[in-house]
Amino acid sequence: MATPTAIIVGVGRSAERGILVRSAAALETAHRVDVVVLDKTGTLTTGQPEVTDVVSAPGVLPADLLRCAASVETLSEHPIGRAVLRRAHDEDLSLTPSTDFVARAGAGVTAMVAEREVAVGNAALMEQVGAPPPDDLAAAATSFAERGATPMFVAQGVTSSASSPSPTR
Repeated sequence: MATPTAIIVGVGRSAERGILVRSAAALETAHRVDVVVLDKTGTLTTGQPEVTDVVSAPGVLPADLLRCAASVETLSEHPIGRAVLRRAHDEDLSLTPSTDFVARAGAGVTAMVAEREVAVGNAALMEQVGAPPPDDLAAAATSFAERGATPMFVAQGVTSSASSPSPTR
């Protein structure tokens, strides 16, 4: 129990300082690092993530996908969530208020947007919410990861509600 808690705290504290940890496994094995190679300035990145690509499923406009993701990310404090919001702002997209926001450590976020559950996060989160990425989008994500980017999926689902039957008296 202590190890998972320590990892969650470590990833969260790192994010507060602008350090993004790609996976718990990377954090767990970091103690074995002997050499770190930096460019001549000593900078790995600018520390300011930005959305570099938006690839949508057939029939979905990229702007609609970005609008949906940004609507969820309005309540997020994660640097990648902030990048999504900046891109939506740069494109002058109007956002829909979200509710029931849940941050899922190391996976992504979920929220209700216009009465639909929306998940924004990695492939594992998409599997958890029952929306595995189709092959073409999974291939695009692999391509992004190979060039050092962090792929992020956006899935919409449908929820329902009903009044429970009254107990028999």
